[in-house]
Amino acid sequence: MAAPSLRTRLRTLFPRSDGRGSEEPDTGRNGLALSLSFLVALVLWFTFSMQETYTTTIEVPLEIAALPDDQALRQRPPQTARVSVQGQGEALLSLTWSPPRVRLFADGPTVDVAASVSESGLPAGVTVLGAQPRSIRLDLDERVTRDLPIRLRGSVRAAAPFDLLNTPQLTPDTVRITGSRALLESFQSWPTAPFVRNDVRNDLSTPLALSDTLAGLVERSITTTVLTATVGEFTRGEITLDVEVENLPPGIETVRFEPKRVAVEYRVPVGAAYAQVERAGLRAVVDYADIARDSTSGSVRVGIRVPENIDVRDERASPSRVEYFLVRRAPSPEDE
Repeated sequence: MAAPSLRTRLRTLFPRSDGRGSEEPDTGRNGLALSLSFLVALVLWFTFSMQETYTTTIEVPLEIAALPDDQALRQRPPQTARVSVQGQGEALLSLTWSPPRVRLFADGPTVDVAASVSESGLPAGVTVLGAQPRSIRLDLDERVTRDLPIRLRGSVRAAAPFDLLNTPQLTPDTVRITGSRALLESFQSWPTAPFVRNDVRNDLSTPLALSDTLAGLVERSITTTVLTATVGEFTRGEITLDVEVENLPPGIETVRFEPKRVAVEYRVPVGAAYAQVERAGLRAVVDYADIARDSTSGSVRVGIRVPENIDVRDERASPSRVEYFLVRRAPSPEDE
């Protein structure tokens, strides 16, 4: 069977009537015909509309591309500008959906925004009518470079009975910063991004970003550092020590304490360090200057002296205060 001709298809889609109503209307086919007609009309309208000339306003992002070599920004300029443009509808539609990033090249303290937008590679036929702001006055200052130590902005804490064996380290621990003199002169260090880690049980090594809150105003030689921390398990111990006095003045032979001995509790890393406490030379000491300042109670606080070569922490004497009795030196014959 031969395929139906185009004329036959059109007659089927758009049936004719003999004027007497003998042809029953096909509402489904009439609805499809109306939909196709409306779609074709819409496409034609849109196509011809896009060839017309229009005026519209778009918002474009701004970035400073270059400054004089010896100058830097003291504060950020506006991040965007509203630009009035004129051109064919098709070109303006693409600009509305995807506005160009406008790079501002500053030869001095003022930059022309409208001119920079015109030079940013707009579609052919698009004209810049104006910008708000039309120009930007840059807050410029002398450009300087400083080397600053990096400071951890946060904390690292171990889970009991563990503890950090040393202060967390940053590698590298310095960063070179370039920017405005007025902006950088108040900085003594450069912070990392916020970082908090609790309940640490193992050695820690993790990259850590530097703070970028002044992005666009300063240049950093590095953007990340590595945070490391060594963790060890600790245990508690106790030792009994005689109370000693130091810095005795002339005329005082000695000082007697009651009680004469105190129990010292402490924390220390497990292993060899624990065994070293007995022979490390811990001392329970009262400074005579504290006795001289005491005028009423008759008791002084006991301090614990820990040698530098051993890691003893949270040391505490019990009792923490002792009573004292001065033993004065007998006068010599020369003094009589």
